[in-house]
Amino acid sequence: GKLEKPILAGLLPLVNVRHANFLHHEVPGIFIPDEARKKVEAAGDDGAKAGVEIAVDLVEQIKGWAGGVYIMPQFHKYDMVAEIIEAIN
Repeated sequence: GKLEKPILAGLLPLVNVRHANFLHHEVPGIFIPDEARKKVEAAGDDGAKAGVEIAVDLVEQIKGWAGGVYIMPQFHKYDMVAEIIEAIN
């Protein structure tokens, strides 16, 4: 249901499978679903593209209740942020 207080969701786009696995296994509090890790792995050298697709899908899922989203670019990949913003607008 609708939340009484606005929630700002943080979005950290995945860059490749190594990045996804590091976040999942080494960073407390971060869980990357198997489906997302497999998608990035299957993308190979296009892992960042898969990361953008996953991020856009996530925004679509949460936009009904989130008060907004902030995107944290990884490894100076600001182009990924632009792609996500373009896709969700």
